[in-house]
Amino acid sequence: MFSLFKKKVPLIQFCTKSLDFLFSDFMTSQFEMIKTDCQALPIYKAPHEQYLDEMRGAYLQLFALAVGKKFKDIGVSMKVSSYIEIYLKEKHINLELRNISDAYNKAFGSSSSDGLLAMSKLFSLRLTKNELDENTVQGFRHMFYTLLSPIINELDNIKIVH
Repeated sequence: MFSLFKKKVPLIQFCTKSLDFLFSDFMTSQFEMIKTDCQALPIYKAPHEQYLDEMRGAYLQLFALAVGKKFKDIGVSMKVSSYIEIYLKEKHINLELRNISDAYNKAFGSSSSDGLLAMSKLFSLRLTKNELDENTVQGFRHMFYTLLSPIINELDNIKIVH
């Protein structure tokens, strides 16, 4: 049924749901499928946990990007960043993911024309020492857009309260 009113969701609840999804078995299997589908030997040679950490770090940046785009409020962005840190600590998840995500944040910000391409190039550098061909880098750029879209769509369909 169509509703004119957006569901109100507390910011912390939205973050928790999104982070639980990122670290779910489903998302891990999606990342593994991406690795298989790209058929890039340099990615196959990279350590599996490093690949997953890079994908999750990039996703954290995409998540922060979507929230930042929606709210255009540094206070909300800071709350989200703090909550991610708390979440990672409480769940005993690799805290290095914050540094990985920060690296993708810097890559995104370094480009005035295509931040997701800059993230894809950083992915290639960090994971394979730039051994990915241009088609594969472009494929990861497209995949980052594909990951970003549902986050933005979800934010458009709810009202975050904080």
